[in-house]
Amino acid sequence: MKKTILVMPGLPRCATTTFANILRQNKEIYVPDFKEPHSLIESDVLGVKFSFDGGRYKRFKHGGGLLEKSKYIAQYKKELDIKSTICAVDASTLYSCYLGFLDSLPQCLPDLNYKFLISIRDPWARAVSHYKFSKMRGEEPRELSKALTDELKGSR
Repeated sequence: MKKTILVMPGLPRCATTTFANILRQNKEIYVPDFKEPHSLIESDVLGVKFSFDGGRYKRFKHGGGLLEKSKYIAQYKKELDIKSTICAVDASTLYSCYLGFLDSLPQCLPDLNYKFLISIRDPWARAVSHYKFSKMRGEEPRELSKALTDELKGSR
């Protein structure tokens, strides 16, 4: 029986963590501790993450998962070689913004079934949730009304 990799490229703040935690409870499904490895995204693309700092954007370091493809491949192959494992999960939300991962997936992990679970959410609820998350992490100093006004003006 062919093993499966379930890719969950949902947008951030759209319940991919909840889905991964539910799947993690099944001993036949491998979900890495680092839910979002982002390993199939080129490193130059990952380096373009910014947060707002007063009147300008600042670059911040990506902080999650395995970034090296070789480690990603080795870990997933190891887990899928276990007889009782039927599925492995990659819940990298940034895949929803970078479709280049689709070319890498069959090259890195051939001979697998590929399934995709794309979670979406009401755009306003997602935006507010993302704003609150960014505020909590210190990436967004503005109040929501100011951030929205700046965005509408194009002045960020």
